[in-house]
Amino acid sequence: MSQLIKCDRCGKITNADSSGKRMFKIGLEGFDGYSTFHVCEMCLSSFYTDFLRWVWNKDEEQYVPTV
Repeated sequence: MSQLIKCDRCGKITNADSSGKRMFKIGLEGFDGYSTFHVCEMCLSSFYTDFLRWVWNKDEEQYVPTV
């Protein structure tokens, strides 16, 4: 029996193994300790821009923190 993962942004649930939709696990070190978030492909870009306030860097082709 496979485990289930829930997207922390939209609440979509999928299987944790390869039969499920793709999910991303993001770990962040913060003031209050270490936090882990699971987000689906549809929520990934909005998680970086809305929650973390990161911006897309065209040169690096990835999201980077704002300085």
